[in-house]
This record gives sequence, structure tokens and C-alpha cells, in this order.
Amino acid sequence: ADSFYWLGRYLERAKLLEGQLLGHEMKITQEFVVMDGETSFNTKIEQRDHGYQISVKANQGKHAMTDYFLESDWQPGSIRLAYRLNDGPMACAQVERPGLGYVLMQDGVHFDCVVLSPFGADLQRRMPYKAPPDTSKLLLSPMPGLLTKLHVAKGDKVTAGQKLVVIEAMKMENTLFAAQDGIVADICASEGSSLAVDQIIIQFAK
Repeated sequence: ADSFYWLGRYLERAKLLEGQLLGHEMKITQEFVVMDGETSFNTKIEQRDHGYQISVKANQGKHAMTDYFLESDWQPGSIRLAYRLNDGPMACAQVERPGLGYVLMQDGVHFDCVVLSPFGADLQRRMPYKAPPDTSKLLLSPMPGLLTKLHVAKGDKVTAGQKLVVIEAMKMENTLFAAQDGIVADICASEGSSLAVDQIIIQFAK
């Protein structure tokens, strides 16, 4: 079967959308940018008999374009990627799509990346960096559940490894411990209250 059959189906479906401007129809490009953290790779994918010709060039440094021939019948949405690279042995990887990116896992190695069009990659590089929130001074609920026991009170000094709270979830009691020494600045939930995922239970002094 033609491994590119889904592209035809995708384009046919796109043609059914109303209100499209002439010259702005859905197109399947051959050029992509694969972004792995700070590193990005200009990638061109062309269909060939029984596979794909893939040309890759890293944006950093003076690297030459490297060509690969990939044989695979993988389709978007499939979690299993069976492939042969450059006439080598058959191999298998797991593909997952958390959010907008891809995660490839093979032999214990994880490769996280985002695949964008060249224009999209240029916009991505211009996006300001947004630092993740600092949760080092917070005790967050790791799961939805019932707060059944508080082992500390406001103003208490705690040491790493000390019991802090007990959460009942799925008929099991889960004890949360202090990750580091500190002082309890505030108790944000009371015994008997229902907790959501990532809900703040305890705040520690900074």
C-alpha cells in the first residue's frame, strides 16, 4: 500500500472547507524544521519507491547536508514505528504525541522534538522565553483525592523526609514527605477537603 495515501485523504478533506482564498489552499510541504531544544535541523522529506529520502542539516555550525533513506509504513497516529534506515537492519521505536511535539523512544533513549514549517520555526525562535513557575517552596497534590491527615501546622520547622500529609485516592493512602528542610509558612487546605491535581497544600517560607 502507498505509505503516503493519508496525505491524499488529508488534502481531499481540506478541499471541502468553505471560504478558502484562492492561492491559499492546503498544501503538503516537503521542507520542515525539527527543533530539539536549542538545536534545530532543516529537513527535507521526499517520497521514493518503498520509502522516503530524508535530507538533514543542523542549523548550528558548518554542517553538510546528510542524506538518509528510510523505509517505513508508519502513519500519523500510530504508536509503533517499524523502519529500516540506509539498508540497515529493521528496527522499531515508539512514537508519542504529548501536546504539539513528538517523543520517540527506542532502546531506553528518549528524543523530544517539535516539527514545524520553516515559517513556523522562525516564529518559534522569536518567541520570548517563559520560565516555568517556581514550585520549590510549595507542596502540591500529585493526584485528585481527599486530604485525610495533616502532620504539620503553620510555623512548624520540617526536615527532609518528614511526613507532611496523607491523601486518600483510589481507596489507597498516599503519604507525602518533605523534600528539603524548611518552615511551614501557610496551610492552604484543611483535613477532609477534596484536592485537585497540582492544588497547593502547603507553602514554605522562602
